[in-house]
Amino acid sequence: MRSPLILLLVALLLAGCADRAADPRTTAATPVVVTGTGDTIPMRETLRVGVLDGDPNYQFDRVLWLLARRDGGVLVYDMASNTQGKLIRQYDAQGRFVRVIGGRGEGPGEYDDFPQGTLLADGSLLIVSQGQQRIMRFDSAGKFTGSWPGPTAIVDVAPATDSGWYVASVSAHYPQEEKPRAITYFRYDRLGQLVDTIPAPAAYRDGPFAGAFGPTAMIIVLPDGRFVSSRTDSIAFQMDGPTGSASYARPSDRARYNEEEKQAIVAQFAALNRMSGMKPQPMQLPDLKQAFSYMVSDPDGRILFLRRTAGIRIADTTNLRPEESRWRGMLEIDVFDSSATYRGRLVTPRDVVNRLYAFGKGHLWLMHEGESGEQYLVRWEPAREVW
Repeated sequence: MRSPLILLLVALLLAGCADRAADPRTTAATPVVVTGTGDTIPMRETLRVGVLDGDPNYQFDRVLWLLARRDGGVLVYDMASNTQGKLIRQYDAQGRFVRVIGGRGEGPGEYDDFPQGTLLADGSLLIVSQGQQRIMRFDSAGKFTGSWPGPTAIVDVAPATDSGWYVASVSAHYPQEEKPRAITYFRYDRLGQLVDTIPAPAAYRDGPFAGAFGPTAMIIVLPDGRFVSSRTDSIAFQMDGPTGSASYARPSDRARYNEEEKQAIVAQFAALNRMSGMKPQPMQLPDLKQAFSYMVSDPDGRILFLRRTAGIRIADTTNLRPEESRWRGMLEIDVFDSSATYRGRLVTPRDVVNRLYAFGKGHLWLMHEGESGEQYLVRWEPAREVW
């Protein structure tokens, strides 16, 4: 039986290599606002959670997402967490394990292997179980409080300002036709009633992550209902709302691949092909990396770009899975506030290379990889007040 994670990784790499049509958005009539330069803001570690051996509630393996709670705590979804696996765990602001929320299965309050989640304005957790086409809500104490049928092909879930939410559904996409996939956002109120259906601005969207090598476009919806779309080849975006559209950009250099890094990526791709039973495919990497890996928003409407940076080769003593590469990128996040003003670039020390993060109020939660391959949940705070 093939691992779903391996197939997912192969799909992401294939998506990055696919030919793409030109971005269909029209921006000629919309002047581009070049926002301020901002500052580079160093981050410092203030808390580390995790053990290599011991209590399974403090062991991490394949974390897919984090959600930062407004009380300073964090929610973690780990595909291989403890002996049961694939559970959502809650930790408080001091890093103490609080509870498991829901569980795997098809019953009330249960989700499939790849749930998506977001935190609503009232502190509730909303989970989308894609395989079951179901939306579930848990209160701030982790109690299951409701379930609703959802649309097919869900690719995104986001909070609204009134404790309601948005769920995005995507139509079929055939690359050979060179047409963008249509994305529709369904707006629900806090009672779970469908109140609006909103077509998103036209753009490609290959799930929550950008293509591995080639440019792709991404869309997010802010809590107030404005849409933000961007292409991964620059730190630039268009904001669409009830009062019109505006485009914003800031200068940003794109990092280069070095030759050893390219060879490692080709070898990694070949290993993934073998593990999934696929035939080898030729690869040709560009010289320049994309400007960012993905774009996200937080509950306050900030817009965050995780930049692609120069490659770093981790130690030969680090334990890796067969499909993993020894090359990583540094953690750099460009931050814009809800009015699209550039606020600065958050950076962590060179050895912090993991790309999974959750943006809390005045801090970041990160999954950090240790020298032996162990995973830690780490809180980082800016060296000075930013917002």
